[in-house]
Amino acid sequence: MKNKITLLLFLVCGLTLFAQVDPQVQLYRDDERGNFRYERESIMDGNLVRTLFKNTTEIAHWPYQPSGEWPKGSGHPYIDGITVLIAA
Repeated sequence: MKNKITLLLFLVCGLTLFAQVDPQVQLYRDDERGNFRYERESIMDGNLVRTLFKNTTEIAHWPYQPSGEWPKGSGHPYIDGITVLIAA
């Protein structure tokens, strides 16, 4: 039994030495935060609502008021800031 466990251990360790990763996949893995030059911000202006949003999942932004305004043109904020947080 001990020999089988030892053989299995060497087999698993040996196979991991030959594991290969595509260079393009490795570049994505190395870049953990993305690039700031691709960050965009815009205003959604429809019906009676005006909302500032970003492509980083952030909706509204406190220093830039009114970033979430209802009714439009009144200066009354309805939101301070919301973002999606995903943790693994």
